[in-house]
Amino acid sequence: MKKISGFLPLLIGLFIMAGLGSCEKKASDVTVTGRLEIGLALPSDYSTLKSSQNDSLNVGDSIIFTSFQVMVSISDMNGNNFMEDKLIPIYQFGDGFISDKIDLPAGDYSLKKFMVINNSGEVIYAAPLEGSPRAYLVYQPLPLFFTIRPNEITKVGPEVLPVRGFTPSDFGYASFYVKIVKPLTFYVMAMLDNPLLMRPSMLVPADLYFSTPEGWFYNARIEAKVNKLELRYSDFYDLVVYTEYSSGTPEIPIHLSAKEVMASSENNPYVIKIGTPSYQTLVLQPGPEDGIDARITDLEPDKNFGDYKYLEAGFKTEPILTVMRTTESLISFNLGMLPKSARIESVNLSLYYQYDMPVDDSIYYVNAAGDVWYPWSGLVLQQIVEPWKEYGVTWNTKPKTIDFNQVNISPPIYNANYINIDVTRLFVQDPNTDMAHYPNYGMMLKFYPPEVPVAVPGILFASSDYEIKEMRPKLTIKYSLY
Repeated sequence: MKKISGFLPLLIGLFIMAGLGSCEKKASDVTVTGRLEIGLALPSDYSTLKSSQNDSLNVGDSIIFTSFQVMVSISDMNGNNFMEDKLIPIYQFGDGFISDKIDLPAGDYSLKKFMVINNSGEVIYAAPLEGSPRAYLVYQPLPLFFTIRPNEITKVGPEVLPVRGFTPSDFGYASFYVKIVKPLTFYVMAMLDNPLLMRPSMLVPADLYFSTPEGWFYNARIEAKVNKLELRYSDFYDLVVYTEYSSGTPEIPIHLSAKEVMASSENNPYVIKIGTPSYQTLVLQPGPEDGIDARITDLEPDKNFGDYKYLEAGFKTEPILTVMRTTESLISFNLGMLPKSARIESVNLSLYYQYDMPVDDSIYYVNAAGDVWYPWSGLVLQQIVEPWKEYGVTWNTKPKTIDFNQVNISPPIYNANYINIDVTRLFVQDPNTDMAHYPNYGMMLKFYPPEVPVAVPGILFASSDYEIKEMRPKLTIKYSLY
C-alpha cells in the first residue's frame, strides 16, 4: 500500500504537467490579429463622390455609398498576397471617407493597389505607384507600408488622384485596352451555275476560307441552303471556296467588299456560282433482246403487243365499227449502266420512222420557197409513274401517267426519217414542285387530249423490235460525276 500511495502523487503530477503543456500549446496556436481601417484622403475637389450622395443609404450617423467601392491589393513583407483586387464599400465619416474594418494577422504589410470605382465599374480615382508619371503629385505614392498590431486598429489613408484623361500606366498600373468589334452578318449560298443545264438550279455545300488585310482568318462550312455567318468587320475580304462540285481546280477565289457583305440578306443572299464539271455521255439503243417497249389499243383492250416493230400513237374514228380507235405506246430504257454517283444533266430521245409511212398528202402545205409542212398538235410523251411489264401490259392494265411535265413532240420533218426530243424534264424533276416525288417507269407516246381530232390519223416510229438497228429508239444521257 505504501508503494502505491507513493506512486499516485507522481502520476497525478505528470498529468497536470501534460495538461499545462497542452494548454500552453493551444494558446500559442491562436493567431493574433489586428484590424485595418482604410481612410480616403481626397483632393480638395472631390465633386465626383459628393454628387453621387443621392445613391446612398443612411445608417446611424454614417452614409454608406452603395454605388462606390475601393479596390485594394495587400501583401505581407514576404510577398504573400492577403488581398488581391478586393472590393470594399466606402462610408462617409464627416467630411472624409472610411472603409469597413479588415481583420489581418499581426505583422508588417504593404498596400500595393488602391482605386475608387463608381457604380458603372469605372475607376474615378487611383493612388499612383512610386516611379509612375503622376507619383510626384502625392506625398506618399504606393506601396504604402503599415503594421498590424494585436487587438489594435491601424489606419491607412492613401492619397488619390482623378483618372479622367489619363491611362493606367500614368499611375504605374498595368494597362490593357478593350476594342469593341462590330461583326457583319453575311447571308450566303453556293449554287451550280451552267446556263446549258435543262434541270433546275442546284444548291450545293461548300467550304469557305476568309482572310482580311488585317490578318484575320475564318473558315466555315456552308450547307445547301441560305447560310447566316458573322464576319469581323473589314473593308475587304479574300474568300476561297472549296467544293467537290466545281469544275477544274477545286479552289474558287473571290474578292469581297464590306458593302457586298452588308447588302446580303436572308431573302437576297450572296450567291457563289460554281461551274459544273464536264459532261460524260451514255448512249442506249437496245435491240429486241434488251429493248422495253409495247403497243396498246382500245380495240383489243386485253391483248398484249410486246413484240411489235412500231411505237405507234393514233386516234381515229372507225366509221364501219362506229367506234374510236386509240393507240398508244410505252417505252423504257434500262439505266443500270448509269453510275450511281451520276447526276443527269440532259436526256435526248431520238425516234426514227420510214419515208413511206402512210400520210395523207392532201393536208400538206407548200409555200413559194418549196418548204413543206402540215398542221400538227397533240402528240406528247408523258412520264409513266407505275410499274409495267413489256409482255404483260394491255389497254386495260396500262399504268398511270402524269401530264404535269409532259413533252410536246414537234411535227416530223418532211423528207427526213428522224426526230430528236429533249425529254430531260421526264427524268429530272424540280425538287420544289409537288410532282418531284413521282418515280419514273418510262414514257408513254400518245395524243393528248385524245378527244381532239388531229391532222394525221397517227404516226409510226420504229421500236426496239425493228429490223434495222440504226432506226431503233436511242436515248442519249449527259451526266456529271460527283
